[in-house]
Amino acid sequence: MVGSRRPTSVTVIGWFWIVVGGMMCIGAIFALLGLLRIQRGSVHLTQGESQFVKLMMLPATAQLAAGLVAIVSAIYLLRLRYWARTVLEVLAWLVLAFTGGFAVLFFGSFGGFGPFEEIGTLETSFVVLSAVILVTYAAPFAIVLYHLRSDKLKNALRRGGQG
Repeated sequence: MVGSRRPTSVTVIGWFWIVVGGMMCIGAIFALLGLLRIQRGSVHLTQGESQFVKLMMLPATAQLAAGLVAIVSAIYLLRLRYWARTVLEVLAWLVLAFTGGFAVLFFGSFGGFGPFEEIGTLETSFVVLSAVILVTYAAPFAIVLYHLRSDKLKNALRRGGQG
C-alpha cells in the first residue's frame, strides 16, 4: 500500500472473503456442471424431476454471482474502498440468515419441534447437531461482521480510500 497501513482486520477480512468467495464459485460451478449433465440426458428424468433440475439452476447461479461479488468486494476492501465494506456486510448478514434458516430447517425436518420431555436420544442428537451447525458456520461470519462494523475499520476505510 502506498502512504498508509491498513489495519490487520481489513487484511484478514479481505482474504477471508476471497477464500469464501472462491469456494462459493467452485461449488456453484460444479453444481451447474452436474445439473447441465443431468439435463442433457445422462440420466432419465420424469417431468417433475426435470423441472426440479431447472429450478436448481437458479440457486447455483445465485451462488456463483454471490461468490464473484464477494471476491471483487474483498479485493476492493483490501484497496480500502468503503463501499466494499457495505457489500461484504450485507453478504455476511445473508450468510447468517441462511445458516440460521438451515439450522432451523434441519432441526425441524429431522429433530421435530415436540416438547423436550418427549424427545428421545435420536431427536436430542439432532438438536445438538443443529446447534453445532449454527455455531460452526455462523461464528466466523459473526466475527467478520463485528469487525466490519467496528469504528476502527470504518475510519481506516474513510481515510484510505475514496469510496
